[in-house]
Amino acid sequence: MRRVAGVSAVAAVLTAVAVLVAGCAEPPRPQPSATALPGGITASIVQLRSDVAERQAQVRIHNTDDEPLVVGTVRVDDPRFLGHAVRTIRRQTEIQPGATVDIRVQLPPMNCAAEDTSTGAPTPAPTGTAGAATPEPTAEPQATADPGATPDTGSSADPSAVPELTPVPSRTGGPPDPASTRATVGYRFGASIAIAVAELSEPIPFLSAMYERECLGERLSDAATVTLGAFTPSAPGEPADLELNVDATSRGEASIVGIHQTNLLSFGPVGGPYPAVYPIGVAVAEDSAPQTVHLPLVPARCDAHVVAEDKRGTVFGLDVDAEGTAGTMQLAATPEQRGEILSWVSSWCGLTP
Repeated sequence: MRRVAGVSAVAAVLTAVAVLVAGCAEPPRPQPSATALPGGITASIVQLRSDVAERQAQVRIHNTDDEPLVVGTVRVDDPRFLGHAVRTIRRQTEIQPGATVDIRVQLPPMNCAAEDTSTGAPTPAPTGTAGAATPEPTAEPQATADPGATPDTGSSADPSAVPELTPVPSRTGGPPDPASTRATVGYRFGASIAIAVAELSEPIPFLSAMYERECLGERLSDAATVTLGAFTPSAPGEPADLELNVDATSRGEASIVGIHQTNLLSFGPVGGPYPAVYPIGVAVAEDSAPQTVHLPLVPARCDAHVVAEDKRGTVFGLDVDAEGTAGTMQLAATPEQRGEILSWVSSWCGLTP
C-alpha cells in the first residue's frame, strides 16, 4: 500500500509540473489551412511595361483593413500555364493598412497543348531566350504603375510566421480549361496564419493575348529560328546595320514578312520617309539555307529622357506567317546588343560628349 501511495504522489508532482510548463509555454499558433483572403484584402494581376521583356507580372494586393497583412509565398495558377508563376524573390512582405503592394512573379511558359498526332506528346514550350522570336505584346494595353502601389521591397517579418506552399506539378498537354487565374498566398493577419486561394481580377487583360501569341511562336519555331545578329554602329547622319538571322529547323514552313519600328528605332534612309514596317519577305522551307537580312537602323527620336528611360526601344515586332497562321511576334535584342544600340543612339544624337 505504501508503494502505491508513493507512486501516486510522484505522478501528482509530475502532473503539476507539466501544467506549470504548459502554462508558461507560448500559445500554439493556428495550423495553416486553405481559406479565402481576409475581408478587406483584394488581389489582382497586372503586367507593367517593365515586366514584358522578362515575362513577369505583378500580383497587386490592396489592404483596406486596419491591421497589417504579412504575405509570404505567392503562387499563381492558370490553365493556360505550363506550370505555375512564383515570386521572383523568396521573402516576407508586410502590407500596412490602406497600402497597396505589387509582388513580382515569374510567368511560366504557356500550355499550348500542341500534340504530335502520332505520339500524343506535347510540343515543348518556348524558352523565352533573349534575342529569339517570341510573341509581340506591344499591341495590347499595358498597365501603368498604380500611384498607390509600392514595389515589393521585402520585410523583416518573422519568416516562420507564414506557411510555405507545397509545390504542384506542371501541366503536360491537353487543351486548357476556360481561363481562371488564381493566387495561392501564405499569409499572417492578426492572429490568423493561413494559406488562401483567391480568384485574381485582371484590370487590363493581357494573359489571353499572351497565350495566343506564344502558341503562334511555337508554330514558328517548328520552321525557323529568328534572331538578331551583329550590330555595326554608324557615324551621325548615316544608318547603322543590324543583322536579322533566319535559320531553318527542317521541320516546317513559314514566312518572315516584315519588322516594325520601335518607339526608339526606325529604318533608313536617313531623312525619311521611315517605314513603320520594314519589308523582309523571307520564305523558309525544310531545305532552306541560313539567311541574313541587313536592317538599316536610324534613331526614331533623339529625346534624352526617352533614351535614358528606355524599356522597349530594342524590342521589335516581327510579322510572320507560320503554318497558315499570321501574327506579330516579339524580337528582343540581347542585353549586350541593347547596350551597343543605346550607346550608338546617344552618340548619333549628340547626347554624349
